Formats: sequence, C-alpha cells, structure tokens
Amino acid sequence: MHDPSNNGATPAGTPRSTVLIVDDDVGNLGVLGSLLQPYHDVLAAPGGERALQIAASTPIPDLIL
Repeated sequence: MHDPSNNGATPAGTPRSTVLIVDDDVGNLGVLGSLLQPYHDVLAAPGGERALQIAASTPIPDLIL
C-alpha cells in the first residue's frame, strides 16, 4: 500500500535497487540521477565502455538505463 508520508521513498529496512544510467551527455546523467536518487542507489557512466566496467563490478546494477 502506498504511504504518502514517505514521498515514495523506499521503506526503512528495505534494500534499495541499484540503477546504472548510461549517457554521453553529462547533463542527462545529472538530471536523471537527481530524479532517481531519492528512490534508488544510482551509478552513472558517460559511455558504453565505462558502463560495461561498472556493470561487471559490485554491486551489480538491477537496472541499466
């Protein structure tokens, strides 16, 4: 059930999902990162090669955008 008092944030004690954002435009990384940060652990990569390095490391992203 949705709890409006937590503004959509992950309930205490619940592990947050890890999201990897990939974009060659640093501005896009910043905007999307700031939107997702309250709800997820956010990783960012400025290109495909770096994204592959991050995706192979720990923590493994739950979602790659």
